[in-house]
Amino acid sequence: MTPENITKETVLNYFQAWRTNDKEKLLLLFTEESVWEDPVGSKPNVGLKEIASFWDNAHLDQSTTLSPVINKEIYLGEEALVSFTMQIRDNDGKGMDLEVTDYFKVNKNGNIDIARAFWDQSCIKVIE
Repeated sequence: MTPENITKETVLNYFQAWRTNDKEKLLLLFTEESVWEDPVGSKPNVGLKEIASFWDNAHLDQSTTLSPVINKEIYLGEEALVSFTMQIRDNDGKGMDLEVTDYFKVNKNGNIDIARAFWDQSCIKVIE
């Protein structure tokens, strides 16, 4: 497989893990050396323990779902940019849309070395 194909497969598995609420699938994409910064400028999550903790914090409210809808994907070798909307909804369909652009650096083994999420307060839209 080419580096670009490895990158695309890894990134799509990342988004599938979010869609299916599959923490184990997501963690298999990272290593102890991986760095996940979400949002950019916040304290990076380094290694599997911190990445697992980030996932857990994002899923504290079990009554909400987090569903990414991909808007644009760019794959260049071992790097990718993906713009998407994270649809966060409660049981009544209320919540928010978060517009995000993620940067990924994927190694030849198909693990994410670096994940950086670009978003700020202007990217949040409340859904009532």
